[in-house]
Amino acid sequence: MNKRKLFYTAVLLVAFIIVAYYTAIFGMVYVFFHSYDDPRYEVGEQKGAAFCGDCHQEIYNQWLSNSSHAGANSHERFESFRKKVTENAVANFVIGDKSCYSCMGPRGSVEGVNCEVCHGLIIPNMSIMEVHEKKFKPGLEELKQPEFCAKCHQMPEEAEIPGMSVYSEWKESEAARQGIICHDCHMEMRNNLSYHGFDSITRSRNIEQYKDYVNITDIELDFPQFSLAIENRITAHALPPSGPSRILVLEISLLDSNGEEKHKIIDTFAKKSILLPIVGIHPIGFRENTQLQSGEVRPLTYILPPDLEGGISEAVLTLRFYDVSDEYAGDLSKAHWISEPILVEEVSF
Repeated sequence: MNKRKLFYTAVLLVAFIIVAYYTAIFGMVYVFFHSYDDPRYEVGEQKGAAFCGDCHQEIYNQWLSNSSHAGANSHERFESFRKKVTENAVANFVIGDKSCYSCMGPRGSVEGVNCEVCHGLIIPNMSIMEVHEKKFKPGLEELKQPEFCAKCHQMPEEAEIPGMSVYSEWKESEAARQGIICHDCHMEMRNNLSYHGFDSITRSRNIEQYKDYVNITDIELDFPQFSLAIENRITAHALPPSGPSRILVLEISLLDSNGEEKHKIIDTFAKKSILLPIVGIHPIGFRENTQLQSGEVRPLTYILPPDLEGGISEAVLTLRFYDVSDEYAGDLSKAHWISEPILVEEVSF
């Protein structure tokens, strides 16, 4: 074989490898997004949550006021992701924004995951009481299973990444081994009714829900070391749960005797993801996972600058959540939502 033929053979081989690589990547993108094509709920004309609220007022108010389900297909996080899908040529060509509505509620509605998304639609030409007897009541058994929550709180099997979804975290947890399911914590009985607020911190700003589940202990200053231990007492999932856009942030302010901040430490606990090639808007794996695992007590030590010696009189430690879109790789300055503190500890030295 002469040099010219060898050259062209090498060029063709390289071209073949490149085409095969990008064909495989495109195929992965196609399969990944099409795993979200079909809605996880009954599709059709909805009456709306207020229709159900006429009789189920307490449940309606819980859902509307506390649940992130309410307005799930219209809030800022949803619109941000949908825009990224539609503005990405590959993702928009493959599927458009169909995947965005597969779990978050139907297009054309701003109610998100409302009563009918979980319980099903009203049957036309049938009285509401008859619909309850023939459809809603028999359907309650399915709703009471943790697998029902997994329809949306777990990736489809063909796209599932171990540890990505809160459901997969739960399956490996102590809570699961004890038979404690999602409903036991998020839909506990109140006034003989299953609670429908789900205690979502992003919706209700309910910081009280974490007061018994996260703790900071063993705070010590032994210059130049500042140490502590942070504990996740939740038995069902990590903190922050699932991921990777939710970040738990520890902020430590070190103050002098006049209360002036002399030094600040910021530490983060989250899943740092590898995004889907080309599309670049959805995680396919983890680069790093610093979540606080269920039941974990993690010791932390920080080395302080030498010029602080003798000048620190107090420390204020704050835990809060940030929401940062995946492509910003945990850059807190890009957060589109920051929670109120879920825990504040003050210590004098």
